[in-house]
Amino acid sequence: MTRRPAWVGAVVISLVVQSAFVMTNVWLARQIGVTTDVPAWFVAWPLSKLIAVLPISLGGIGVREAALVSLLAPYGAPREVVLASGILWQAVLIVTGVAGLIVT
Repeated sequence: MTRRPAWVGAVVISLVVQSAFVMTNVWLARQIGVTTDVPAWFVAWPLSKLIAVLPISLGGIGVREAALVSLLAPYGAPREVVLASGILWQAVLIVTGVAGLIVT
């Protein structure tokens, strides 16, 4: 009997979690009027997260949103609403983080 290496499970879990984050962002964006197709989000959102790790701002705030706006613009997404969805995602992260702090 052969066993799968542990990294295979880790990769699968990582893909599931990151896909859930992308789909959450798609859902949030749809709630405020962004109708860009889901595959575009699977391109733009992970790339904007990677760009956000550049040491340009504290925690990538602003950089991530600007990258998301730039990456979704070719797909016809309205810039202002994409920016608002990026800020909304950041608000979700902050609120859930504070809620976690209160619970613990």
